[in-house]
Amino acid sequence: SDKLAEVVRKQNTNDFVVSVKTSDLDVDMLAPERNIKKRVNRSETKDVNIPNPNRLVFSGDTSGICYKFPVTQKRATKGSGDNKDEDKSIPQHYRLAIRNPSSFMSPSDYIKHNNTGVWPGWDYPPSLPNAWASPIVMLLYFFPEIRVAVLQGQTDRRLFTFASPSQKGPNKGKITEPGPAVTAELAYIFYQIEMLSSHALIYPIVEDGPDEAQPRAFSPSNLLTLLTTLPEANQLQILDNAVVPIETARRPEAFYRFLVHHLDGELSPDTSKGSRNLPSSTPKLIDSTQGFNYQSINEFIDVSATPTMTSTRTLTVELAYEPFVSTPGGNKKQEGGSSEGGTRFSDVLRYSLCKESLLRAWCKATNDYETIVQRKIATSLPPVLSISCSCSGEKNNEGMEVWRNPSTSRDFLPEIIEIELEETGNVIVRELISTGKEGGEEKWAIASGKDLPKDVVDVLQASDRWTTPSGERKVRYQLEAVVSFIRSSNDVIDEEKESKGHHILHVRVPKSYDETAIIKQIEELDIYTEERRTGETDALTLSSSVQEERLQERSVKASEKLKQLSESAEDSWLLVNGLLCNKWTDGEDARSFQVDSKEPCLVTYRQIDGDNSHTEDDIGRLESSQFDIPLSIMNIPSISTGLPPPCRFEDYSDLPGKGDLIAFDAEFVSVQHEDHYLTATGSKMVLREGRSALARMSIIDCRTGRVIIDDHVLPREPVVDYLTRFSGIVEEHLEVNSSPHHLITTRNAYLKLRLLLERGCIFVGHGLRQDFATVNIFVPPSQIVDTVEIFHLPRMRYISLRFLVNYILKRDMQQEVHDSVEDARAALELYIKAVEFKKDDTFDKVLRDIYDFGRKVEWKLGVNLSSRNLGGS
Repeated sequence: SDKLAEVVRKQNTNDFVVSVKTSDLDVDMLAPERNIKKRVNRSETKDVNIPNPNRLVFSGDTSGICYKFPVTQKRATKGSGDNKDEDKSIPQHYRLAIRNPSSFMSPSDYIKHNNTGVWPGWDYPPSLPNAWASPIVMLLYFFPEIRVAVLQGQTDRRLFTFASPSQKGPNKGKITEPGPAVTAELAYIFYQIEMLSSHALIYPIVEDGPDEAQPRAFSPSNLLTLLTTLPEANQLQILDNAVVPIETARRPEAFYRFLVHHLDGELSPDTSKGSRNLPSSTPKLIDSTQGFNYQSINEFIDVSATPTMTSTRTLTVELAYEPFVSTPGGNKKQEGGSSEGGTRFSDVLRYSLCKESLLRAWCKATNDYETIVQRKIATSLPPVLSISCSCSGEKNNEGMEVWRNPSTSRDFLPEIIEIELEETGNVIVRELISTGKEGGEEKWAIASGKDLPKDVVDVLQASDRWTTPSGERKVRYQLEAVVSFIRSSNDVIDEEKESKGHHILHVRVPKSYDETAIIKQIEELDIYTEERRTGETDALTLSSSVQEERLQERSVKASEKLKQLSESAEDSWLLVNGLLCNKWTDGEDARSFQVDSKEPCLVTYRQIDGDNSHTEDDIGRLESSQFDIPLSIMNIPSISTGLPPPCRFEDYSDLPGKGDLIAFDAEFVSVQHEDHYLTATGSKMVLREGRSALARMSIIDCRTGRVIIDDHVLPREPVVDYLTRFSGIVEEHLEVNSSPHHLITTRNAYLKLRLLLERGCIFVGHGLRQDFATVNIFVPPSQIVDTVEIFHLPRMRYISLRFLVNYILKRDMQQEVHDSVEDARAALELYIKAVEFKKDDTFDKVLRDIYDFGRKVEWKLGVNLSSRNLGGS
């Protein structure tokens, strides 16, 4: 404040500490929050309240005066692994399993949280924006129709074309990436999931841990940054940065509706744009799988007039609870409901498929507003039924009392349902309450409404949208997936506040899925083992420390697992909760909502009878996510200059290929600052992680020493800090219209790396794990040579590139700014030195000497280099 500055100016200049009475300042030192200006973009700021760090002035007994959580309370965790702050009323497997913010998980932590050995979790904690999207992304991966169509969509040739700035309109000067952009980013995530699964057996042995498969975790970061650029997503208020966003608990429901509609538009055949080689009469894929018709019929009560009707098409059902929540416990029964035992799921679904409401509408006959009965009736049934539960969170959550009906101990959500559309317009929903497997009879609960008036039936039957695509009026469904909201234990329902918690996914995994995934693991393991045996790869990759005998043991173990799986008859269920990914033998846990902290968001059912049911071969087909990336992507022109890159390629043979080393480094800029506060114990609690975006990448062909890629990359989000001191990037380098460098889009950068990855190149660099995580690409451990891991002793600190170069290569680097070409070349030279030390059998001594020297100089640079002796040379 001005008062503080004035007091300081009056002090003796020799004073090291200045004491100022806080009563003299216009500052509330004990205020729980303080207001700051936060930059939204280059030209806009907004007021934000953050925790007041000045409150860290009391401790012990007086801490309760200043702190929300006194020192005497249990210290809060930072978020590593299980969230131990959760109340024990939340079951262990529902507690959020996340990593420490702004850090990486250890391999043993991945194994601890994953008992499948096949499927990855997601590494995208709530401290990152739009974290609720991860379960929806994984849900779509297990939809065979969507997965196959998305993987086919990534071959659309528009995705590999030049992206030029808009020349007019509101988006003038901005870049719009051509082609089915959302489809492509979703396909890249599916590729990431498949690669994580298939290479889970090639990781090195975990210290002090079991030798198990490591599927690890995927991240949807590139997809989510793309969504922030889509006007539709911002207009629907589904993203975290929206002006008035949808409540977090229900955001996955809105996101699912947006995503399937958007994908349906992108995946529809459009021969005029060259999207796919399909006739224009081909129906939309998702619409034909999940879409069904609703007829809205308006009937005047007191006026003699023909009912009017309008038709709508939708991809989801929204549950409505009005008739079931007017009495305590949700036990009021609508006429024609199911049998005794309280409100059932079949009652709620039937009402939602054939809903009645009283409204006022204009009547031409009386020239006045009259009362009408509006009936919204489903007139067709899809093969996949997607249901939005519409009851989680803080607002309009009366439906939760129906899901947790105290009058019965049964699970509210049934495993099997059957829907029938009668000729009279009535909708009947049956749910299986007893399978009869234990010697009894199969029992069904039936929810049936009353017959409609004849004139309404006549109007309805005249409609041309009256049955399922195959003409069926009766379809049996099986539960496929459930997305749930887990409310934090310290969250109290308050309509004025945002609900706190996270989302989880239960999904049915067909046996054939697991079999195909394990077969791919064995194939990748056998390929790598053969390459090791024949000497095709002898680089010091992350996998090179695994002995061939151990690789063979893993292959035998995986084969035994496959045999056991083939002998079982049942599909399994998967629970994915952040890093936690566990297999369950049945769906009982998915269907149970008796735990107070668990609330339903999205439910999907799949048809299991008739022509639209899927055979095991259909469902089990895990299409490969790999495809032939055109060579033209390597020659894509610059956004800013329109010129081709300095290094051009005429043929695939000009590129490095299988087993060839390429030195890689990248520079990044910040697109979001970290938000955090200090607790009473002095530990840092991260509210929102800082995020970076790729801004430059450089690749050197180690065969020739030539720089084959040196591109600047345009981030999708506004840059909040160019990190020039570390990255060498300044604002002018990323200007769309004036950058002097070869500037490309984020997608083009990804595809260039993906092309080299799929050609079998081995990436050499320093700290590549961080680089690949930010680029959002998975590179198998057998294709990574990381000098930060090579020059590292277990349980010791990691050594910086600059220190290693200073010590081993006897030169200094990065004196002013980082340069990705210089860093890539330095990492390559360090790798060459490491190979020399290994051949001379001096590597272990050199590594110990480096650590000894580092400790002596406290890891500082600028010490006399001539006194060092590397391996006696």
